[in-house]
Amino acid sequence: MNQEVPNKAYLLLVIFFLCFTTNAQESGKLSGNVKDQNSQPVPFANVAILNAGDSSLVSGAVTNERGDFSIGSPKSSGKYMLRLSAIGFETIYTESFNASGQGYTKHWSELSLPEVTQNLEGVEVRATRPTVIVEADKTVVDIENSALTQGNTALEVLEKSPGVWIDQDGNIQLNGKQGVLVMIDDRRTYMTAKELQALLNSMSANNIKNIELITNPSARYDAEGTAGIININLKKGIDTGFNGSVTMGYRYNKRNAYNGGVNFNYKKGKISSFVQADYNRWAHWRELTMRRDFITQGEGQYMEQVANHEPTYDNLNINAGFDFEINDKHSVGVMVKAFGSEGEGNFDIRTYNYGEPTFPGFIKADNDMDEESTNKSVNFHYVAKLDSSGSRLSMDLDYVKRENDNYSTFTNQVYISEGGEFLTEENFRNINPTFFDIYSAKMDYTKPFGPGKNLEAGWKLSRVVSDNNVMFSAFDQGEWVLDQNRSNHFIYKENIYAAYASYGFPLTKKISVKAGLRYEKTVAEGESVTLNEVNDRSYDGWFPSLFINNNVSENYQVGLNYSRRIQRPNYGMLNPYFLYLDRYTVATGNPNLKPVFTHSIELNQTFKKKFIVGLGYNYSKDMFTEVPDADVDSRLVVFTPQNLDDMHDAYARFIIPVDVAEWFSINNTAVVSYKQFSSVIEGELVSNDQVNTYFQSNFSFVLPKNFKLELTGTYVGPNVWGLYQIQEQYWVNFGVKKSVMKDKLSLSLNFSDIFHTQRFKGTVDLPDQNTQIGNVWASQNVNFTLRYTFSQGKQFKVNTNRGNLEELNRAGGN
Repeated sequence: MNQEVPNKAYLLLVIFFLCFTTNAQESGKLSGNVKDQNSQPVPFANVAILNAGDSSLVSGAVTNERGDFSIGSPKSSGKYMLRLSAIGFETIYTESFNASGQGYTKHWSELSLPEVTQNLEGVEVRATRPTVIVEADKTVVDIENSALTQGNTALEVLEKSPGVWIDQDGNIQLNGKQGVLVMIDDRRTYMTAKELQALLNSMSANNIKNIELITNPSARYDAEGTAGIININLKKGIDTGFNGSVTMGYRYNKRNAYNGGVNFNYKKGKISSFVQADYNRWAHWRELTMRRDFITQGEGQYMEQVANHEPTYDNLNINAGFDFEINDKHSVGVMVKAFGSEGEGNFDIRTYNYGEPTFPGFIKADNDMDEESTNKSVNFHYVAKLDSSGSRLSMDLDYVKRENDNYSTFTNQVYISEGGEFLTEENFRNINPTFFDIYSAKMDYTKPFGPGKNLEAGWKLSRVVSDNNVMFSAFDQGEWVLDQNRSNHFIYKENIYAAYASYGFPLTKKISVKAGLRYEKTVAEGESVTLNEVNDRSYDGWFPSLFINNNVSENYQVGLNYSRRIQRPNYGMLNPYFLYLDRYTVATGNPNLKPVFTHSIELNQTFKKKFIVGLGYNYSKDMFTEVPDADVDSRLVVFTPQNLDDMHDAYARFIIPVDVAEWFSINNTAVVSYKQFSSVIEGELVSNDQVNTYFQSNFSFVLPKNFKLELTGTYVGPNVWGLYQIQEQYWVNFGVKKSVMKDKLSLSLNFSDIFHTQRFKGTVDLPDQNTQIGNVWASQNVNFTLRYTFSQGKQFKVNTNRGNLEELNRAGGN
């Protein structure tokens, strides 16, 4: 496999190194960092330069997501001061200072904004920050101030985020669209949808700071993810000395489950470190029903299946990091993550055949599963602050080792009819070890060229080697016999080369522009050792991005953004394996599957700094989905991922927060979308389209005696994806939190899906068959959680790197 860096990437690499060696003449500026009383950054705070004499406005800026701001110095010499304000915080003024003109430079290392407080009947009630904040290229959801955080997992709070919907199999949709790339602290997870679901279920929501929903990422991000990126930012330590928290919880959903976690942070001098560990016993259940009508066999020819699944997983997730500040300009660090999961469960299926006497009338299938998986990663990072203007160089090296061991047994007892004559028994076994080695290196460079002018450039190299061995055996005459036709040893190797550059600048006093271009080259080799087949493939692409923002007035802002993105098939989809599910259902891969390329454009409008209206359109070519292929003679259905021709997706998004009172607020999110899929299946044009609606309302109450209540209702209307038509779903969640011991101890009680209405029903209509699917699972549950926090020492700023690895999440589904 050719591993040379493609020539087309040289252009962006040359731009990168030219930028790195450029020393532009710098003008003066006023800069600083804004934090709250807990030393957490305050994003989107207003910073204004005022004349000290009459308080008239000179100029201003808004802090970024890290709380940083930079404003060009006043043109005229004189006495000035800064005014800082943000929703949920008091307005403060700095001491006045004498500026000597445009060359004047001053920096505030940390400016603290106190939270707004109100006295209600003699009891202090603290205002909370806005739950949802919309920036030019992303939506930020505040998690740490939510009552529904306590006692919930990361997966559950993610599902409560505006526009996010997670189905019963852990697949994530954003604004009604699949193909989401999920990251944790700006790093890929390298997991299947199922494994990512287990990881997020093992992670306590108490350790999450916020969730970023990025529908059109900039060129700095990997081009992977046609629906955008969801980035989960974890909390880091904020106090000197030793501090942290301990969490314990219990959950009931007809089955018993429990969880616990610790979070420790240490800071002294130039050294900072943290350790997070979460354990979760995930006890789940679900009931599935399926009906398949075989149209070409005539009326009354169908099959029904009823399945019960009760898996239990023990999950352990550990994160640890260490950073050392060499001096004021240079720092190095290492981050280690380890995730382990052990699961077992039975999957019992009852199959009923109707209409055709040659098929057995009843089959009782008892399937047992044992699974072990580990995901270990290490990150080394270096950060250099190159000059006083904010130039920054960062480098990351990452390695991930992933292992999976799956062992399943299948027992089919075949009868003429239910309760009738016994015919035969079939016994099968599937052993499936999987290994991944993932390597990545990247460099990012940032260079400010004055107020509002910023250049970003960088490159990334990654390599993946996966080894998947499916060994399917049948029990015959007292021994297990390997079935060569249903077994496959598949080795996949993939290199991705990437380089990017972007530049942001003010077009006018009110209009700002950021344009970027990313190039990615993929060189891959898939080898079926069993079939002695090698499939080489290579493709590349340019991925432009554009962001235009217009601050029309203080109460109205409008932004337009565009990006081109890619979704590569995950490695399992490319594997021509044979996965046995039951006597009439198997799944296989497709080594000829092509990547999906998507064009996305979105227009966002912000009214009065809180009401959001967004309009968007996506066009995807070669969209892939699972297509069921039925053999009507044997009634065997083979699910194979295939490329469809086109997908069109248009949507409108509304975020409407309502402040009823200082202690009562409502956040409303609505998404209305139209999706259309079309392709030629079995020689016939198949089209699937639907208008979909998504509504979510969150009612938040901050009450006396340190009580906080939240009630959330969600409705997902009829939807389509690929060839599937999905019926409506709706559910209600409720949470209450009580803080005692000066906020050190919190007790929370949460009820999810109170009325147990979150159920899945879907259909697939094809020329030769119709399939109806139903699914009820453990969405209704109650959990109780205790969390104790402690700290010793004064506040400080922790500069913890979040890591790299923004690629190849396709070791699975996300």
